[in-house]
Amino acid sequence: MNQDTNRNESRLSRELLAKKLTLALIYLTSFEDSDTLNFVKAGLIDAPVTIAWKGYDFDILNQLEEEQLIDQGKYKSKKLTLFPTGKIEAEQLVVALERAMDKEIR
Repeated sequence: MNQDTNRNESRLSRELLAKKLTLALIYLTSFEDSDTLNFVKAGLIDAPVTIAWKGYDFDILNQLEEEQLIDQGKYKSKKLTLFPTGKIEAEQLVVALERAMDKEIR
């Protein structure tokens, strides 16, 4: 492999890592939208909506939205919605990170 190929692969793996870590951070800083709790109680939706504040790289947020893991809303508000599929993927990432950290600590 030549040096350019190695640089491209390194850049791509760093971009993927940044995207995965962003999803994990969104999950770790997310909360249930209290406004939707009333909809749950009324039987209109199954579970409260999980939201988080935006503060991440916009290109990464756009990629996560394209993959239908989050929704940034029509008007690009300051908060985003974490879809159940995104929540599941993020939970798995966090568990894997916790395991890796446990190994490093020992």
